[in-house]
Amino acid sequence: MAGPGWYSIEAFADSIAELCRELGLPPAVFLGHSLGGPLAVRFATRHPGLTKAIVLVAGTVDVFAEALGGRHLGRNLRHHPRTVGRLRPGDGLGQLRCPVIAIGADHDAISPLPDLAAFAQAVPAARTVVLEGTGHMVMLERPDAFNTEITRFLDRLLREGETAPADPAPSPGRTQPQQDRPGQTRRIPGNDSTP
Repeated sequence: MAGPGWYSIEAFADSIAELCRELGLPPAVFLGHSLGGPLAVRFATRHPGLTKAIVLVAGTVDVFAEALGGRHLGRNLRHHPRTVGRLRPGDGLGQLRCPVIAIGADHDAISPLPDLAAFAQAVPAARTVVLEGTGHMVMLERPDAFNTEITRFLDRLLREGETAPADPAPSPGRTQPQQDRPGQTRRIPGNDSTP
């Protein structure tokens, strides 16, 4: 593990894995928002035995490499020379072996839609969803839609884990949700209530 004063996505992922092992947790669904997205990817690739699935929320953030490393290059080189160029959000995408959903927003300047599209191309088995009418804090801006997407993903994990049919018949009085398939991005219109 890295020494004092040394921070990296890998060190954070390893620290979380150490905590999971210490607590004796079974494989977990790791949800990462923003910078937590690359952290979730790194956790899943470095510790696949501890990972059931990952959820990236506004977390397909190629922008962080620029924002934390290059944007203030001179200052970072003077004050934190070992961290410049260390954050590479795309590292490990090809090694992902667990279910993945990436939830993005159409008004997110930190994790914009082109980053989500690039992620979807790099990880074709991932499910991608855009919550329209939201910015970077999708879980606060559209909590109902956000919770619905997380619940659908977790329900799918349970069904697949129990080898149940992938698309059960809808309950009486309920409509079947729009299917989301790996490699296709679903867009959820901004028509639910917000707090």
